[in-house]
Amino acid sequence: MISYSSLNLQYLKTILKDRYKKNCDSIVFLKRGFNDTYKITSGEEKYILRIYRTRRRTLEEIQTELNLLLNENRLPVSVPLPDKDNHFIQEIPSPEGQRVAVMFSFVEGESLRRPSVQQCRQAGEALGAIQNKLLSFESGPLTWDYSPDSIFSFIRKTVNETLKSFPDDLVYLDRLEGAIKNRLAGLNLKVGICHGDLQPENFYFQSNGAVSFIDFDFCGKGPLLYDLGAYTWYDHQGKTKEMLQSFQDGYSTYISLSKEERELIPLFGTLRALFLMGMWNRFMDGESNPVWPAAQVSDFVKKLKKWVEKECRMEI
Repeated sequence: MISYSSLNLQYLKTILKDRYKKNCDSIVFLKRGFNDTYKITSGEEKYILRIYRTRRRTLEEIQTELNLLLNENRLPVSVPLPDKDNHFIQEIPSPEGQRVAVMFSFVEGESLRRPSVQQCRQAGEALGAIQNKLLSFESGPLTWDYSPDSIFSFIRKTVNETLKSFPDDLVYLDRLEGAIKNRLAGLNLKVGICHGDLQPENFYFQSNGAVSFIDFDFCGKGPLLYDLGAYTWYDHQGKTKEMLQSFQDGYSTYISLSKEERELIPLFGTLRALFLMGMWNRFMDGESNPVWPAAQVSDFVKKLKKWVEKECRMEI
């Protein structure tokens, strides 16, 4: 029984020609992970083809993602493209069962791990604009829930068994859960649609100063600060206070940030790190991907503990 196959490129070219009426000059497999990503070139045009893994998300959840990207507010995002019959979702047979494919517009620009202070502000403005416009979006079913309760429940389901030989780490995670929930108790935080995966490779800077976001595969509902926390967590050793301040200032052009909310951003970076730990542990399950060794999971907990002490100023 096959759990995760790679589709033949010639087969994909045939699908593109049949369903999109496009001659595919080249197709390049860019990324294999939670889904498969391909770059398509057809004459002067470029596209991105994403093929979702089986049984990870429902058709209804994927349709919600596409609906929010097609929002009439014209978000600065990579948008899904219809086929010749105006269908956005393609169902493709594979050895492990039906897989879903979606064609997206290609975003020009540059992905930067070390943007300038001004570019950080531009990225913050773009995120604020997207979140603000999606506050009125009437959401269908979403795969991800970024509330603290959901994230800690997810951690217990995915990590506790792995860490049973590291009981001190389990005790720490239990105490961390209590500390975070106590810190957030009674706060009326803004909730809405989050991008869910604000790592540098998911937003592109154009020469005119515009910033466009891609890959909403992890979009979900939760406190809006979750996205700011994710941005702060990724590559945090290379982000200066000036860069983070500039990002937050740009963001607050569209969604205001109180002093307390700014202080809470590292805590939501902690929640992002916890979610990643759960996802990696579930993804690297020793079945379709090599297992994530328990000792490495324990090392990640220790890394997280240093972050909590330094950035959140919390002694657990």
